[in-house]
Amino acid sequence: MHPHPRTLRPARARCCDRHAGNRAGRERQLARLGQTARPAPGPDRARGGRMAAMDRAFAGAAIARRSARDDLHHHQPRPSARIHHRDRAARARCGGAMNAASDLAPRSQAASVRGAIERDGFVVLRSAIDPRWIAAHRPALRDYVMARIEAMDDGARATGASTTSPTFKLTDAPEEVRAFVTGERIGAMAADLLGVDAVRLLHFCGFFKPAGGAPTPWHRDDAFLPVDTPQVVTAWIPLLPVDATMGMLGFAAPETRDGAGPPARAVTTGAMEPGDISFHLARTLHCGGANTSDAMREAIAICFYADGARISADDGAPFRAAMRAHYFAELEPGDRARSDANPVVFPAPPRVSGVPQ
Repeated sequence: MHPHPRTLRPARARCCDRHAGNRAGRERQLARLGQTARPAPGPDRARGGRMAAMDRAFAGAAIARRSARDDLHHHQPRPSARIHHRDRAARARCGGAMNAASDLAPRSQAASVRGAIERDGFVVLRSAIDPRWIAAHRPALRDYVMARIEAMDDGARATGASTTSPTFKLTDAPEEVRAFVTGERIGAMAADLLGVDAVRLLHFCGFFKPAGGAPTPWHRDDAFLPVDTPQVVTAWIPLLPVDATMGMLGFAAPETRDGAGPPARAVTTGAMEPGDISFHLARTLHCGGANTSDAMREAIAICFYADGARISADDGAPFRAAMRAHYFAELEPGDRARSDANPVVFPAPPRVSGVPQ
């Protein structure tokens, strides 16, 4: 680390700086302004010339250092720019392939808004993940979801989701779909929002609501989830832009979120772009609007729960029983909620051939 330029000057020069009346000080001031001082008379002339030259050199060094510092400050990449730089390096190493770990945004955004989701029951993180990562996985996600939608009845197809039986399962999904659903960075955001060290995948859904699709009724996810923990959060991820005409998510306002049925006041996510993620807690009352546009609304929902949760007691709720049979068929109430369909997503476990262990 270089000392400040001023500390390198001789004591005489520092003294002259403090006394503007001193001739050498005046010479330096004139030199900085690009003017020429009158020669000092007699024997002081040579000494004054040497001091003026020395001062000009020190002044030039100081300016150069300030310029270097300014360049470093003004050209320091923003956090997002540094991410994109790593993305380019990762793609170069992988022969142009997208790298999920590099293309996703930092976790800190989720950690900083934990209080907001506790207060409001939901939070929207803008530009939370790189839209290029979404675009790279969208073809596989769309093919998989559309194939499942074809098997639904007319009512389920109208809303983009079945209310009687689970439709999607990790162990039945192709590799690219599994990679998207178990993406470590989205899982890390979920863990941050829940305030836990590790999260597992509970289930995922393809909410592809067709043009003219009906609204999704008000409901709470904890009414049908087969785990005994309140530490459950769902990430709702648009694959294409979603606006007010396409069926945005709506949430009960905080003062009415614990009720049942339509709340007295509701708020929406607002328009969302690929890369935005809406997170909501399992206890949050929410709905989906009708799709009055001419386009399919494409979104993936991924539900996470705190690792260590157990299977809840059977309370006779039909859809809860169906969820348990679909995801935890070999487990009984009180057992640890874990299976091949419910891996730990964060922290990322070791992988063999890209398959979570």
